[in-house]
Amino acid sequence: LRSRIGVRFADMEDLPASPSLQPSSQEGHGERTSSDPSAWMPNVLRVPQDCATVEEAIKRAKHGQTVHISAGEHSWNGRIDVDKVMHIEGERDPLNNAPLTVLIGRWKLCAPPPTKWDMNPNVTGTMRDIQCEADGGYCCQITGVHWEMTNARFTCKGGTAVFVRDGTVAFDGCWLGGSKDTRMCNNGLVVCNEARVYLNKTAMRNCKAGIYLRESGVLIMVESELHRVAIAFGCMLPNNCEMEVAKTRMHDVEEVWSENSRPEKLLQQGNYDVYGTPIHLHGDADGSHTFQTQDLMSTAH
Repeated sequence: LRSRIGVRFADMEDLPASPSLQPSSQEGHGERTSSDPSAWMPNVLRVPQDCATVEEAIKRAKHGQTVHISAGEHSWNGRIDVDKVMHIEGERDPLNNAPLTVLIGRWKLCAPPPTKWDMNPNVTGTMRDIQCEADGGYCCQITGVHWEMTNARFTCKGGTAVFVRDGTVAFDGCWLGGSKDTRMCNNGLVVCNEARVYLNKTAMRNCKAGIYLRESGVLIMVESELHRVAIAFGCMLPNNCEMEVAKTRMHDVEEVWSENSRPEKLLQQGNYDVYGTPIHLHGDADGSHTFQTQDLMSTAH
């Protein structure tokens, strides 16, 4: 039951060279370029102007407040735990949109999620225009919260770039995986329990395993990209997972699935390789598929 793409494709340039993977919109709290030092918005804690370190700013920030981190490299030991909803933003290159704010260290986003009656910017956290790097473990662990990531990069040297348990997380114009000048990460994205993750115009690159679903995780991936990935998708059996992959480009991918693993429900539409040739994640036609766990487990290797 393995699916294979039998050709390896040429190396690609960095993410900003692919206009189709730019965020859908740069609207939001304002323009965030290196020449715009966040004076455009009140209620902002600036690093290093107001707080010497990222850790200090996160501790001082109140619920719903913005932390603006200047261009350059900022690092810390261990992990920063974010237990309140806030807006974390950096600066970007106005020419190619690449983040200029580099954050070296691990994150855990664990603020309580909003209720269905209280969906507003003060209860949904955001990260934008930042590049997060970690040596191992999880670069960013998200537990039971609602976050929106825009023009953000999460890379890990050998660990997992992003781990999501419960909550809802949206990535727009982001990069998940390993850094192009280091070894591949183990997992680009893990989605488990009742988490829902949306990938829009987002690249999954330099991974041993791209996306892994567990329990009742839901993934919706649209107009995105899988590049330099040994195994694109995997699912723990048994599961109640759902996956929708549409208009996504795959190249330099060795295996589509981890052996015979599948989500309970799969919808595929308009996926293709670097030459524009259609790719089907399962079968030979677009559309919906439903898989029975007992059938998959009975044929497991």
